[in-house]
Amino acid sequence: ASSLPHVFHQVCFNNLEALDGEVGQQARSIVGMMRNFQNRVAGTKFDFSPTGLRVKVLRYPNGGGYLAEHMHPLEPQRIGLILSLSRVGHDFVSGGTTFQTPFGFVDTNEDHDIGDVIVFRYDLAHGVKAVDPEKEIDWKSESGKWTVLLELRETHGQSSAKM
Repeated sequence: ASSLPHVFHQVCFNNLEALDGEVGQQARSIVGMMRNFQNRVAGTKFDFSPTGLRVKVLRYPNGGGYLAEHMHPLEPQRIGLILSLSRVGHDFVSGGTTFQTPFGFVDTNEDHDIGDVIVFRYDLAHGVKAVDPEKEIDWKSESGKWTVLLELRETHGQSSAKM
């Protein structure tokens, strides 16, 4: 299994049908669109299941939440999608998702705002810089950088730290 240096809180969903009411409806609609986009762009046929895609909601707290730079195998997922649930300048100020691309380093902090989806080749090195590191972490607060991802369980276990 993957064990990357990180500071975040995560909630994973394998069965979105178990979510009740409006929250469940909205969640199924949003991640359903993400899955359909994933399948169309990458030419995959993934579903939401314990052996297919799972939904991950991540909160990188103000005060230093981060994820070490890492890589995934290209296959079978081919692309990654990162949906922002946070408003830059309101929920957090600094600590964007970063990428090492063939064209150089990319920091998405100023451009990846609430509702935006980053689409990237899955084997690009990427991570999350420390979120508002000058603040103190408050795990009871809802502030910080919130994101939604789609992930195959088998791919997660093959992720490796970028050296």
